[in-house]
Amino acid sequence: MLYRAGLVPFGWALVGMIGGPILSLSGIAVLLGAYDQVSPWSALATLPEFAWEAYLGIALTVRGLRGPRRSRHAACSRHVGTAQRPSDFLISAAASSVAALSVAS
Repeated sequence: MLYRAGLVPFGWALVGMIGGPILSLSGIAVLLGAYDQVSPWSALATLPEFAWEAYLGIALTVRGLRGPRRSRHAACSRHVGTAQRPSDFLISAAASSVAALSVAS
């Protein structure tokens, strides 16, 4: 979903899609006694998921939830007054709830 929303590149989305199942299979292998939890195999299986989580945390902190840049044509075709960023929606929702509270009292 993050790739489809344009928040992460395809390569990093692939690392997450591969790393998660590998980590799960490693956990099952540890439960079945194939190797210890603190072993080189377990550490090796954890690396792709660790890289994905580290990238995601750093990228979304630095870049935020802004999607890919839109073309000039796409920017012109947007409806006037619609939220462009998630923070715009939150500000709009907060302003409308404050207005509703002031009208109610």
